[in-house]
Amino acid sequence: MEVEVDNELFPPRQRVVYQGAPLVEVVCQLQFPTILKIGASEPVEFQEQVREQFPIFELENQAQSALPSQVAEMLGVQAGSKVYRFRDEGQAWTVSLSNEFISLSTTRYTRWEEFRQKLNAPLGALRDLYRPSPFSRIGLRYIDAIVRSNHGLNETTPWSALLAPHILGELAIPAVANSANEVHRRLAFADPATGTRILLNHGLQNVQVGKKPAVGYIIDFDFFKSGKINVNEAEGVFDGFNEMASRAFQWCITQKLHEALRPKPISN
Repeated sequence: MEVEVDNELFPPRQRVVYQGAPLVEVVCQLQFPTILKIGASEPVEFQEQVREQFPIFELENQAQSALPSQVAEMLGVQAGSKVYRFRDEGQAWTVSLSNEFISLSTTRYTRWEEFRQKLNAPLGALRDLYRPSPFSRIGLRYIDAIVRSNHGLNETTPWSALLAPHILGELAIPAVANSANEVHRRLAFADPATGTRILLNHGLQNVQVGKKPAVGYIIDFDFFKSGKINVNEAEGVFDGFNEMASRAFQWCITQKLHEALRPKPISN
């Protein structure tokens, strides 16, 4: 479904860092027209430019990839293509490079400034060594999993107390909410002021908490632009996505959940 939204869809909010952030993963990705030089030989020089931060190297052939199809599609991965992975020592940060995209992902996101700094070396190496044409798609994705017990909330706390009414859907009905363990929704829309496209996937699903499964609420935002995007404008585009993402997440939750996540105000 495609709908246009006004500029107040995500109202301005105070910027905060959640000390109990429910983030599962953050991914930024830049797609570009195929560069045959990437994949024609091992990216030795690229590795040298990123090796200090990302010393662990892996080569992945997508014909044998274990990536879920949805993730592979989001990353623009084609079956049979080579993807070079460069990871940090803690295995929490990953740079992925193929002949059609570069991405940075982390499972230990703290704040935007750190993420942006981590992107500098791989994006700079891509520009220096491969001189991509204008990017064809730039995206920034935030995946949150809200598990009530992780935030000092009773598992019987109703979702209606934690999620905004426009997110709740059928979970606003107590008889449904009390027995539901799986809900999936997908919404595609746009911000006419900036041209940003937004994919929102959200709903209930089982997630792992330690060794035990629990029902959690997933909020998965993908902010992106398509078309010819100047390679020198990427960082500014990502800054805009990040600002929108902060407001978008708060737009999805109630004040009760906001406080349970232990927000810490920060200056811009």
